[in-house]
Amino acid sequence: MGKESLTVLKNKVLNKNLKIDLLDVDRHRRIVAMLWMGNRNINLEMVKEGYAEAYREYLKDPYRLSFMEAEREAQTAKKGIWALETYERPSSFKRRIRAGVN
Repeated sequence: MGKESLTVLKNKVLNKNLKIDLLDVDRHRRIVAMLWMGNRNINLEMVKEGYAEAYREYLKDPYRLSFMEAEREAQTAKKGIWALETYERPSSFKRRIRAGVN
């Protein structure tokens, strides 16, 4: 699903004019940002389509509510990652691996 998500994202944004709103830099020095193409929020589209999950740790107003709702709708409709029986949130996976539980 990761490769499929990357392909969808590339098709949306590659060689397009984007506006990038920097939201934060995480503890690993990764940029957390919103991608905009005109009035389209590409991040939100990816969540709605089930190709990404809402990144709760960095979602603040005014984005939080719309992203959480989009994720719930994608889960209910079993879109993308939510159709996978074995999908595990990255945060859960990392906690499990740190605890030594396979």
